[in-house]
Amino acid sequence: MIAAKYTMSAQAKGKKANKQHLCETFRLDPELPLFVFIGRLVGDKGADLLPEIIGRSLYENPGALNFLVLGSGDAHTEWMLQQTRQYAGENFNVYMVIMKHFPISCMPGQTFCSCLPVWNPVA
Repeated sequence: MIAAKYTMSAQAKGKKANKQHLCETFRLDPELPLFVFIGRLVGDKGADLLPEIIGRSLYENPGALNFLVLGSGDAHTEWMLQQTRQYAGENFNVYMVIMKHFPISCMPGQTFCSCLPVWNPVA
């Protein structure tokens, strides 16, 4: 569930409260920008790019960004994300199973989010 519901007139306050809750839940720094990926960890969604993107971003901007990945899928991508987590410290967290309420609760709290396919065929 969404931690703090808000209206358009209270958007900044509501978004900040949701981000605070999200960062507390996943042990991230609420003062830093938060990048979230929600979805299947497969190439069609660009998840195979995440380990390199996250690793490089944290290397080039130490202590300046948060990343949160919620999903499961390709075993190699999952392994690479776990390896990234080992050296990324407190600015990166990854959960390999999408939990029922977390994807919805992440939306109002993130700074940036990716949950759409890179390639979406049109029938």
